[in-house]
Amino acid sequence: MKFLAASLVLAASVSIADFGPDDRWQVQFRATDPNGNYGMYFASYGTGDEAYARFYNLDPAKAVIYCTDRGTDRPYWFQDIRPPMAAGTTRTWHLVVKAGANYASSQIKLTGWNQSGPNFDLNGSIPVRLVIVSDPYGSCSPGVVLWECDPNINGTSFQPTFIHIFNWSPPDPQNPEPILLDLVAGEQEQPPIECGIGEARTIYAGRPVSLRGVVVTSTPTDGPGLWLASADGISGLRVETTWNVSRGDRLNVTGVVSWNDGVPVLTTARMNSRTSGSDVRARFASGSSIATDLSETLNYKGMNPIGLLFACCGLVTAVDSAGNVFYIDDGSRLMD
Repeated sequence: MKFLAASLVLAASVSIADFGPDDRWQVQFRATDPNGNYGMYFASYGTGDEAYARFYNLDPAKAVIYCTDRGTDRPYWFQDIRPPMAAGTTRTWHLVVKAGANYASSQIKLTGWNQSGPNFDLNGSIPVRLVIVSDPYGSCSPGVVLWECDPNINGTSFQPTFIHIFNWSPPDPQNPEPILLDLVAGEQEQPPIECGIGEARTIYAGRPVSLRGVVVTSTPTDGPGLWLASADGISGLRVETTWNVSRGDRLNVTGVVSWNDGVPVLTTARMNSRTSGSDVRARFASGSSIATDLSETLNYKGMNPIGLLFACCGLVTAVDSAGNVFYIDDGSRLMD
């Protein structure tokens, strides 16, 4: 059996007049095995007078917890301290728990507490929560609050503890799907709803969603934007991002779907995992099989082709290089 332990310590400092009463606080994590070995440095997230971030490289024999909000140019951000928080605001640190390919455990133990003493007591009212975003190994459902520090409930000097055991059994240790957590300061954010692209574009539009196993149908190197389709090839959408992915890759993503000029777009998108795949096969279709347009009104019938990869035959009648668009007459007597 494999084990991974992560310790967290919550600290808060004295507030200043221009901000809220908990305007400075920090959470510290460390991931190890159950005996406290095979872990990286302590990870620190929170707010302070000096904003800074630091990263480290993953030892393949060790466990790690890190933040993804500083970008992917430096993959393992173990410190992300941000400016003080104003009263009534909310901030989120997106955290990842994983282990190197040579790490010899099959579980994750997460432990947390708050030290006592004047330098660590919570002096205000901003709650801090640790929330499940995605647990691919079945320990928790999205939205579960693992741990919460609320001075209104617990007081300003306390030592709450929690322990949670995650399973850690990636089929491919070289490319494991990580466990994702949100560290939320302030009011709790709405957890993402796990659903398909079709539901995300309709009944869950405007709400945080989690899309698993979606397929890349077009990348920014093919043209503007990144396009994703459901695994069954029935529905798709666009993502406003420049992720380094290839056509055919399968992704697990979160975000909020909004509509822009008739196109569903995944905004505030976050790629949680990526699996390399083969080039996706295009569907063959004619204009008459997917639309009824006699003018450019985008009146689709049957399957909505947005985000899907299609193949068709016809005569190119016009090219709009600036808009990365070309028009085809396929003989269906509809608008080119």
